[in-house]
Amino acid sequence: MEIKPGKEEKELLSQLQVINMKIESILQQKSRALWIKQGDSNSKYFHATIKWRRMRNEIKGVHCLSSDTWMEDPNTVKEMVKEFYKTKMSVIVDIGVRLDNVEFKILTNSDNLMLVEPFEEKEIKDAIWDCDSSKSPVPKGTTFSFIKKYLDQLHKDVVEAVKYFHR
Repeated sequence: MEIKPGKEEKELLSQLQVINMKIESILQQKSRALWIKQGDSNSKYFHATIKWRRMRNEIKGVHCLSSDTWMEDPNTVKEMVKEFYKTKMSVIVDIGVRLDNVEFKILTNSDNLMLVEPFEEKEIKDAIWDCDSSKSPVPKGTTFSFIKKYLDQLHKDVVEAVKYFHR
């Protein structure tokens, strides 16, 4: 016998989802506040870290292959980098790979039928549990953490959605 959730239960589930999203948002904000408190307070350490990252990411010069010299003049470096990418993006390189006599494997009829069969409920559940709990199947939607936690209540709806997708 199948029991359908009533209007009140649906409303409570909806409210629970909103509360879970708010809690997750608060936790993210707290983690950012902790970073500000411990490391991003315009301290000497913070500025030293930023300076180190800028120095590490800076291109100080390039080696010119044609003249076998090291170039550090900013304008020369810019021109050489620009020329490098201009050449890289405009040249079509034939890598010499040919597939004339290659035999590709072909799916058998049974493999093909297996690929178009409807999903089993166990496959759907396994797929849900394989997903990262902090991710969401839709932008700004319910996370897999919520779906996993309430899968017993959502099971029928999830299976129906997957079956609808498959059709």
